[in-house]
Amino acid sequence: MSTTITTWPDKDALKRVGTAVRKRLAADPGIYRVPTDKAEIFAVGDFFTPAECQRLVRMIDTVARPSQLHDTAYVSKFRTSYSGNFDPWDPFVMSVSRRIDDLLGLASKCGETIQGQRYLPGQEFKAHCDWFYPDQPYWPQEQRRGGQRSWTAMAFLN
Repeated sequence: MSTTITTWPDKDALKRVGTAVRKRLAADPGIYRVPTDKAEIFAVGDFFTPAECQRLVRMIDTVARPSQLHDTAYVSKFRTSYSGNFDPWDPFVMSVSRRIDDLLGLASKCGETIQGQRYLPGQEFKAHCDWFYPDQPYWPQEQRRGGQRSWTAMAFLN
């Protein structure tokens, strides 16, 4: 895979989105910034109720399969977790997605399908950057889906 990026077609748009979301999160007294210089991380306590967490864990168990990363096979051991996409039309999933969109202040059309991951002791997803390389064969498909990711929302359920 080539790592030389000659152009980021949506760099300015990503910067604008980043600035808007960062300001929104920083202004909310229920959100705090995690003190680290490794990444920009904001945290929200009790975003889900215990019952919602249990429901999401059950849903992950239903859809989980060996995780993949574009053309990187599970057997490569780059990503050893289990993952699965939730049904985006499920009313519960739609309500979770809406809450995440509202938290970030982003339009729902900007979000991806909610995905659940399950990690057992010793499993991992090796260090990586959460963007798409525009010089790779998968880029046209990702561009049609909305292009680069601007924010990733994660929830630890148990």
